[in-house]
Amino acid sequence: MDHLAWQLVLRAGKKPSGGTAFPIFTRSPFDPSVYPTVKDAEDALGRWNARTRGMHTNDVALIKLVQPYQRGQEAESDWLARLNELSNRDKHREFHFAAQSLMEYELSVKETTRNAFPKPVYFKPKGEILEDDEVIMRLAPTTVGPEAKLDMNLKLFYDIAFGEGSPLEGLAIKQTLPPLFNHVMTIILKFKERFDNQNFSPPS
Repeated sequence: MDHLAWQLVLRAGKKPSGGTAFPIFTRSPFDPSVYPTVKDAEDALGRWNARTRGMHTNDVALIKLVQPYQRGQEAESDWLARLNELSNRDKHREFHFAAQSLMEYELSVKETTRNAFPKPVYFKPKGEILEDDEVIMRLAPTTVGPEAKLDMNLKLFYDIAFGEGSPLEGLAIKQTLPPLFNHVMTIILKFKERFDNQNFSPPS
């Protein structure tokens, strides 16, 4: 996204600066009322202006349309907002750690079972991180005849997930990265059309 911002400035015939970047805001930098102090509002607008300085006004208008803050209360869950958090954490704070996330389980009764059936008591919620020595499920056998015997098969399915402390903690990587990639590519393709057509008309 930052490479795109750099090229947008060059295409407009201007010289990129150290502040050139693709802005990602979960709160509108143009609405002081969403910031706790006047200084916070001024800083936000300053960051926006620094990152988009030199871009054509129509390119900036398109950037505004894809901002997380356009989603209101769902801004924090916007894919660009998540990408921004992942990038900032990885580059400036600490590396992302991986974990295992429970995706699905299959429970079946073996043929050796007789005069008994399982009564579920507890199942670990799907999508949560698996911990060492953790209980996945508890079953209370119910007997219905003499010499009862209950034999079970349990198969677990899991995925690699973002680890503790990540802004996407617990989310499976295979379920997270593809839609994030698709969202970013959709934005890039919008600008590719403008590059291909050299089109500076207002975005629709």
